[in-house]
Amino acid sequence: MKAEWWNERFPVGTKVIYWSVFPDLEEGLCLRPPFMTRTRSEAWNLAGGAIVKVYGRTGGVCLNHLLPTDVIEKCEHANIGEDGL
Repeated sequence: MKAEWWNERFPVGTKVIYWSVFPDLEEGLCLRPPFMTRTRSEAWNLAGGAIVKVYGRTGGVCLNHLLPTDVIEKCEHANIGEDGL
């Protein structure tokens, strides 16, 4: 994910869920639970990836470890039929 793409869609202050370690979905393990936070900077590209600062963590975190909460809200409000489509 590139920083420019993120910055166009998610301004500083966006509510996000942050995972420091991704859960192992196959095993059902979550070694470190995620927590809710907000971004405190614009994202920037670094070493082939993109990072952003969030409250509660020092330095930048990889965008791949974040999920904006408005994405979840949009999914919850989607009109999905019984067949899932």
